[in-house]
Amino acid sequence: MDTDSLLTIIKPFGLLLIVIAALIGWIRIFVSRAHERLRNWAAENGLQIVKVHRRPFWNRTGPFSLWVHRRDQPILFLRVRDREGHERDCWVRYRIFGSKVEVQWVEQ
Repeated sequence: MDTDSLLTIIKPFGLLLIVIAALIGWIRIFVSRAHERLRNWAAENGLQIVKVHRRPFWNRTGPFSLWVHRRDQPILFLRVRDREGHERDCWVRYRIFGSKVEVQWVEQ
């Protein structure tokens, strides 16, 4: 097997590895941005996030409509603690690349 035929075989795999690495990097940036956005919302409202539950797309419950859901709008079920130590549950929907955060508190 000569060098040219070996390179012809290896090049597509190298390109595939580059594409996979770029995709993984994009996903990591997307997820870290989502976590940062959530932490900022909690800090602005004097809350500490105790627990986060992310619901799968097909198992959405809560106040936000499935029909208007977008991929850049995570819907999370949170347990938060306020400055006085009281814990409450809420549904949060927000845009990763925006500033609007929608919150629906769960009455206990």
